[in-house]
Amino acid sequence: MASITLPAKKTLKKEVEDMKKTINNLQQNLNNLSLKLVETDKEEMHSIINANVSKYEKKIKTLNKKVKTLQSKTTKLNKQLKEKDKTIKSLEEQLTEKDSNIKSLESLLENLQKDPKKGNEIPQEVDRVKENFKDKYNVDNMPNIDNLKVIARYRYSDNPRDEYSSFHSGELELSYDYVKGNNNVISVEYKADYNSTQTYDNRYDPDVEFESSLKVSPNLHYTYHQDELIEYSEFKDEDEDEDEDEDEGKWCDLMNQVLDDILCEADNFSDIVKSITEEGEYSSEN
Repeated sequence: MASITLPAKKTLKKEVEDMKKTINNLQQNLNNLSLKLVETDKEEMHSIINANVSKYEKKIKTLNKKVKTLQSKTTKLNKQLKEKDKTIKSLEEQLTEKDSNIKSLESLLENLQKDPKKGNEIPQEVDRVKENFKDKYNVDNMPNIDNLKVIARYRYSDNPRDEYSSFHSGELELSYDYVKGNNNVISVEYKADYNSTQTYDNRYDPDVEFESSLKVSPNLHYTYHQDELIEYSEFKDEDEDEDEDEDEGKWCDLMNQVLDDILCEADNFSDIVKSITEEGEYSSEN
């Protein structure tokens, strides 16, 4: 067996040391590469996480916005329901008040039928409606008007918790006989009522109901559109006097004065009822 010389040993030892250094360098490079790969993975993970967080934050923000919108709508609906409840309560009070007035009038009529002398006990306010109407339309200067009957009521209320609230209603029943020169009678009967309801929700456009009717007997030749002026048409017989025709045509003068004040407007009708009742709940059947 050949022996290794000293120079050969040194060379081999150096090669081993160089290989160790090379291995150490490779390990170091490998460790460095591994660290770089870990940092890269971390950055990618952070990037992915941040993207997902941002995505979910946007979703949460959108959901919160929807929740606020729903809460706002719920609050508004609850407020509207409260207003509706207030309106219903106010209308119920008006109906109760109306029933009470009707019962009072029925009781008064029943007492008068039992004992006519008690007619003197009728409150002065009741007669005031008829007098106010006569003054307003100068009825005393219409000698052909007879059996004048005026029933009028006016009511108003509001809600102190709603500055826009306004509830008012009124009725008018007007009837009279027009006695012609030949003592023939033309009977006129007009009835109308209205209701107006205003709250915060409909403050610019209140709910208004207005109904009316007109009856004339006997049947005459005239044209009438609801709450517009009556147009009377004369049809003369050959043996009928001209003065009587002219006199007959005046049966609608009083009614036309009232219709001219109304002019198809509920507010105008309200003003008439309000004025002749002096803003009260009076009525007259005399």
